[in-house]
Amino acid sequence: MTIRLLLPVESAIGNRNTATQTSTVGERPTGVGIKPHGVKLNLDDYRTYVRLRDAKLSGPVGKAALLEGGIIWRLALNVCNLEEALRGPDLEDKSDDNTISTLVYGGQKYAETTLNEQDKFVIVGVYRVLLSGTKNEKEASITSWWPSSEVWEDSGYALGYWSHGAEEWYQRRLKLIESGEASPLPSNGWRNSLRYTKSDSREVMLSIESLSQKKL
Repeated sequence: MTIRLLLPVESAIGNRNTATQTSTVGERPTGVGIKPHGVKLNLDDYRTYVRLRDAKLSGPVGKAALLEGGIIWRLALNVCNLEEALRGPDLEDKSDDNTISTLVYGGQKYAETTLNEQDKFVIVGVYRVLLSGTKNEKEASITSWWPSSEVWEDSGYALGYWSHGAEEWYQRRLKLIESGEASPLPSNGWRNSLRYTKSDSREVMLSIESLSQKKL
């Protein structure tokens, strides 16, 4: 579940509600990098990814990652400072520019720390793998060490909080990667891998709602 921390920055003219982002990356974020067709990614590639990910998370991107929730939050947890993230965007720090979006609501302008697609791709370890017979990066498939935030939110693990089951899954996956027994998966592979079904998660949520209503 994403947390939004809005910081008032200035009064805006009128009451029009708008949202803008101060900067963007290209239409096709590359994530950790582009790989040739048929590549077999190994533990050395994983370690390179971790260095790149942690370097990115050690800056202002880390604050936004902790507020993102889900798998992005978990990957950032051991690198970033939660207290710092909860302070919101630092408008005086120019290095924060690429992670700050602005929102106008009720005549007031607000700023919030956000992630762009390239940030998310690096955090979960995305590679673009060229298709057979082409060197055109636009004709590439996507594979990643961890599921994208979209795939994660579509899985049964997305309960609105980081559950014991989610942590068990994370630790199992991490152990397999670090032992060289797991490699990156494409999006459809991740959907098949996350077999904690949606029906199971609905039952959990219904049980929580039922218990909450009884307490009221």
